This record gives sequence, C-alpha cells and structure tokens, in this order.
Amino acid sequence: MERTCILHIGLPKTGTTSFQNAVFAHREILLSDLRMFYPSIDANLTNSLCATFLDDPRKHVSVKVMGVATIEQAEKLRRQYREALERDIESADWDTLVLSAEGLSNLPATSLTALREWVSRYVSRWRVLFWLRDPVSYVGSNMQEMLKGGYTVDAMLSDLPLPNFKGKLSNAFQAFGRETVELTSFEEAVGKPGGVVGTFCREL
Repeated sequence: MERTCILHIGLPKTGTTSFQNAVFAHREILLSDLRMFYPSIDANLTNSLCATFLDDPRKHVSVKVMGVATIEQAEKLRRQYREALERDIESADWDTLVLSAEGLSNLPATSLTALREWVSRYVSRWRVLFWLRDPVSYVGSNMQEMLKGGYTVDAMLSDLPLPNFKGKLSNAFQAFGRETVELTSFEEAVGKPGGVVGTFCREL
C-alpha cells in the first residue's frame, strides 16, 4: 500500500504548540482509527529533525544550549536522534506519517532535501503543510516572545525578526516540489471552527 508523509514546516507563532500538543495527546487514537502515526519522541520535532539534518548540528540553538562544542559530539548527537526516530517510525504499522516541526522552515534547501530523502525510505507520497501569518502580526508576536527572553526593544528594532516568506518558501519548493506544498493562513485558521487545532486536524 502507498504510504504518505504529511510534513508540517510552517512558521512559528502560528498556533503550532496548540495543535502539536493536541495531536500528540491523541496519537494512539490517530494510529488505531486512521492509521496515522505521530512519533512519540516529542510533540514538536524541531530540535531532533533540525539537529539531524543540518550540515553541522552545532548551528541549531537547541544544540548550543546543550553545550555541544566539538564536531564529534555533534555527530554523536545526530546519530542518537536519527536512530531514535527510526526506531519509533519502524515500531508501528501505519499508512500516513505525520511530522510537525516549524523550525524546519529555517533550514536551507540542502537540509530539507536530505530530510526528504531520509523519509522517502518509508513513504512515496508527500503533503507539506506550510502555515503563514500576516507579517506585521508575526513580527509583533515574535518581538513579544523575544522580550521575555531578555532582548531589548532597541536591539530588536535594529534587526527586526522578519518572516522571510520568500526565502523559506523557496527552500521548501526546491526540496519538496511546489506541487506538494500547501499554504494555510494563520488568521483564516483562527476564524474557522475549532480554531488552529480544528483546522490542523481537518488538514490531516
């Protein structure tokens, strides 16, 4: 039977935590009733997938926080993440693999292509869900989060955290093919029944 991967790589600040946690909490029902597999590694696979497919895992913020300094340590971490993901994916019988990691939208096309090639060992069809947000609203929400993390307003205004839609979408198109990438507006999703969680579940 043909298997499909539904990959969510949309922008952060688009309700991702809400629908990731909701789907993760109901992953057993998704598998038993719909034969959809959502990995048990974490609700948000950003850290594991980014560290696995970046050319140098040390570039990712989560790896920096872990204090991984040498390339040998980074490669060991990459292997650990990859092996854990493979064990998890191969542990169940499913028709659709669901992966959600908004941080993948920051990766270059080469890393996304490496991800596609790895997942294609398990699937033959792709749907890539890319969630967008009004750029002004996105920047405002992002700045609020950065303030909590200790950034100053002056520092943020000198280097605005812009969404870079063109660059991120171009990378996704290059890696997965434009025909597989589906765009969803955060603002429209909020206004639909069930909000962002309901919209995401209907997309699945």
